[in-house]
Parts: sequence; structure tokens; C-alpha cells
Amino acid sequence: MPIVTVCQGCGQRLSVADEYAGRTARCPQCKCEYTVPEAKPDAGFGTAASDKWQLRTEDGKVYGPTSKANLDQWVAEGRVTVACQVKRETDSLWQSASQLYPQLTATGAGNPFADRQPGTNPYSAPAGFTPAAARRFSQPHRGGVILTLGIIGIVCCQLLAPVAWVMGQTDLRQIDSGVMDPEGRTMTQVGMVLGIIGTALLILSVVFQVIAVAVNL
Repeated sequence: MPIVTVCQGCGQRLSVADEYAGRTARCPQCKCEYTVPEAKPDAGFGTAASDKWQLRTEDGKVYGPTSKANLDQWVAEGRVTVACQVKRETDSLWQSASQLYPQLTATGAGNPFADRQPGTNPYSAPAGFTPAAARRFSQPHRGGVILTLGIIGIVCCQLLAPVAWVMGQTDLRQIDSGVMDPEGRTMTQVGMVLGIIGTALLILSVVFQVIAVAVNL
């Protein structure tokens, strides 16, 4: 039976064969790496309707239906705050998440929306279900710098081309590992390609100069 989980980066529902339980996998959407949870009879999305739950964040976004086991996992991962509300899919009324999970009251109490201070959103990245573009990555991308170096390396200063090539390779590895912001992937790839072309032109230029000097001798 496949293991169904939710990507921590983009919130996409993922289905993985149970033989990969406990192993590291990568989300095909945002390339974020995650550990496949152990298979549980009630951890999927195919449970009875009475065991399906929905989560509503302070900004009104609704996630689910999902099993109670997955809801528990979201709480353990810090994705659920006192500003959230939950309900069974078969119920008509929402309840504060802190009523179902008393441990959440450590960060606030009362009405789940009363604890919000003006201009703040307790359900923010990276603890929530925000898209990958909104996540806080440990390193910002350098796509613009690499693209600029690649262009300059072709147009006027070929010595900068190898720099763009090396930086592009390094940053793409960081993006693929989920450490660097993936929004700069396209610019990084283009800059790296331009760096490769500029490096080839630099090598050819050096070769022609060496040949010219040898002929003159």
C-alpha cells in the first residue's frame, strides 16, 4: 500500500511505495528533500469519512481532507498554530486547533484569531504550507550575478567566464539540495551556459595566440 504524505516545501500530496519507508526522497515539484514516514494503516487519504479532517489557517486557506494521523504529524512538525482551526469533514462547525491539541496553548489562548497582532501572521513560512517560493532558504540565489558574469565573459572580459561556470555549477547543486532559493534556477543555468561558452572562447583565443607567436618565431 503506498505511503501518502505532504511535502513540507510546497504542500503537494505525495504518494510513495511503502518499500521506501524511512528513506530520503525528493519532491518532484519543488525538489525539497524529505524523509518518507513509516507506513501506517490510518496514515493515508483513503480512510473513512469520519476520520478525515480539515485544517483552516488564519488567512482562510483550507487543507485536507486528511487523516487524523497526518493532522497529528502536521502538529508535531510545527505547521499548526493556535491561530488555526480544525474540523472533521463530516462536521459543519470549525473548532480551535488548541481545543483538539492543548499543547498549542503554550503560544496563545482563547479565540484562534484573537492572538494575532496587527501586521503579523503566525502561520508563515517555513512552518506552514506556503509555496516553495515563499520559503525561507538558508541561502538566497545568485542567479542575477551569475548571468551578468556569463554575459560579460562573452562580450568583453572572457576571464570572468570560468567564474560564471564554476559559480553556476555550485549554486545548482545547492538549489537541488534544497538549501538555496530555487527561483534563481533559470538565471543560474543560463549564466552557467554562457560561462561555458565564454571559457571555450577564452581557450581558443589563448591557443590562437600561442600558434601566432610560434609562427612568428
